[in-house]
Amino acid sequence: MADSEFFLVKSDMLPEVFVKVMAVKRLLSSGKADSVNEAVQKVG
Repeated sequence: MADSEFFLVKSDMLPEVFVKVMAVKRLLSSGKADSVNEAVQKVG
């Protein structure tokens, strides 16, 4: 895996589920949600 590739992609090109997963992860890492369940409820 030494030659990993990374891509920048506009969020409107991704399926909605990917955008929501990233939003949940952002809430969890920032401390704005205490649990996955809380973050999912906030994201919708």
